[in-house]
Amino acid sequence: MDGETGGNKEQILEKYNFWFLDKNNQCDLVRVEKAIRLVKNGKVTRFISTSKAREQFYLKLGEFMNQIPVFGHYSSIYGGLTSLYLQIF
Repeated sequence: MDGETGGNKEQILEKYNFWFLDKNNQCDLVRVEKAIRLVKNGKVTRFISTSKAREQFYLKLGEFMNQIPVFGHYSSIYGGLTSLYLQIF
């Protein structure tokens, strides 16, 4: 969810039925039980956010670059593009 919520993770968690607090900030056991059922039945919504897709792209690109002869050897030693991406973004 990081990078995709606009700073409001509560709304996103509630949207996917994983916000467990009621209006008094007390644990709502009905919500917890519903989430457990969703997980057990494999009904949890799965999505790839734009930030996650970008991260996966750079990781795959880094893996590819590490396979290039000579360059890949030194790239993998120093962490290459993958390391740079994960440190910046």
